[in-house]
Amino acid sequence: MAESLAVKNLKEGRKNKEIKEAILSMPLTEKMERLKELFGATCMDLEPSVGPEEMRVFEKCRGDLPAEKAKEILEILLRLKKPGATEDLGPAANMLDPDGKIPAAAAGEERIALGRDLTRALAMEIEPLENRLLDPDEDPSDAQAQFDRDEILARGQEKVALMNRAEESSLRQVWRLTHLLINIKKAASAQKNIENEESSQYVAEKKRV
Repeated sequence: MAESLAVKNLKEGRKNKEIKEAILSMPLTEKMERLKELFGATCMDLEPSVGPEEMRVFEKCRGDLPAEKAKEILEILLRLKKPGATEDLGPAANMLDPDGKIPAAAAGEERIALGRDLTRALAMEIEPLENRLLDPDEDPSDAQAQFDRDEILARGQEKVALMNRAEESSLRQVWRLTHLLINIKKAASAQKNIENEESSQYVAEKKRV
């Protein structure tokens, strides 16, 4: 009965935990997808070219980034704009300078280096999210995993708790009885030794007489 209750409640507890984790992870998943979209739009070419479309993608995810990181990435994006482009890059382009002065576009090897910097900057934001969302399979020997299982089983399992206390009480009774029997055996053995010793002394004295 205890085993069947434990299995049933553990399954229910895990299911509820998975649902809760899925709900909590939704914002992280959406954030990661937005950052991956920016990564795909700007980091897949050897010499990326940033235009209005790429800036719109950045606009969608800039709120997912720390302020300083957003400015760092924006500066790189503006330096990677298409050479000679005059089209409007959107409101995000004015984050660095309220007067609307956009950094000059980089050229040649500098564009390649900036592309690598952008790849690293976005990867540093995406990888921690992936690690949080894509947890490895649970290790049964892991102490935290065991604690989680015990914590699930402990919630509101009055019958299991009662049976555990009954088992513990029975084990204590067995221990007490075993301890008592051991002590009786020791006492009986000691008494037997005394009697044997007294008997041996009596026989020895009788022989002397």
